Amino acid sequence: DIYGLAKKCNLTERQVERWFRSRRNQDRPCRMKKFQEACWRFTFYLMITIAGIAFLYDKPWVYDLWEVWNGYPRQDFLAHVIHHLAAVSLMSFSWCANYIRSGTLVMILHDAADIWLESAKMFSYAGWKQTCNILFFIFSIVFLISRLIIFPF
Repeated sequence: DIYGLAKKCNLTERQVERWFRSRRNQDRPCRMKKFQEACWRFTFYLMITIAGIAFLYDKPWVYDLWEVWNGYPRQDFLAHVIHHLAAVSLMSFSWCANYIRSGTLVMILHDAADIWLESAKMFSYAGWKQTCNILFFIFSIVFLISRLIIFPF
């Protein structure tokens, strides 16, 4: 196929191969594009986290988790506990049931770690490996603490 294309275009086979390689690489995002996308996600997660803290800091269920279940119908409590083990299910259910207290706590808890991940990606794309490693370490700590210690309680 390359030989036939080279003949039709009056190019060498090497030039045709080079053109195909260059065309294939045009579809790959460059480092700057990856950096820009990571910046956008970092900004988004930072703003969402700040907004979550601003909206939740004076709510009683942030400081006393028994308030999350205050006034909650307990007839099918076990079914809801099982259903709420997955964070996505919790957020969807809380939104649909118009009981957003528990959903907001899960969202703010999960978004807190994403800030560190996206900032680590930004520094990775910028070529700052040492800073990237430090930020990824912080992300790992925040992720483990938020998901394995705070979330279950």
